[in-house]
Amino acid sequence: MGKPYKIVHRKGVKIAILGLTTAYIPHWEQQSNIAGILFNEPVAVAKKMGTKTPRTG
Repeated sequence: MGKPYKIVHRKGVKIAILGLTTAYIPHWEQQSNIAGILFNEPVAVAKKMGTKTPRTG
């Protein structure tokens, strides 16, 4: 599996792109379709990833 983010450079600005989804998917999706997938609260994940993405380069 790849990184949970992608770094792009646009007009001299470094931008981190995160792939987030709603934590409510398990409320409407069949469990057989999402077995083994963990759905965390997206704001908490974004805050955590903000501290883990590279800041130099």
